[in-house]
Amino acid sequence: MRFEYYHDGLANVPKLSVDGTVDNAIHFSHWKGNQTPASVKADTSTEIALNLAAAPNRAELTGGIDLVTNNHFDTDGRRPRLRTDPATCRTRSDEHE
Repeated sequence: MRFEYYHDGLANVPKLSVDGTVDNAIHFSHWKGNQTPASVKADTSTEIALNLAAAPNRAELTGGIDLVTNNHFDTDGRRPRLRTDPATCRTRSDEHE
């Protein structure tokens, strides 16, 4: 997966929108109006990203899209982009193994 901050050039490109909502995107966000899949929904976007990374049907949920975007910068918006890729994702349970 690759990350790009949202810009107008991405308007018509399929993408995953984390911690925000933008058009023409699959949402993984807690923001008002999001369409985040119920199986990964949570109170924060970071938790949603962790749920997505651990989901056995992750490829189905992401539709094979590898572009991750966010339309603003804050802590909850930065962490999901680091956590949507299981290769870089560590959870508390990983730390105790």
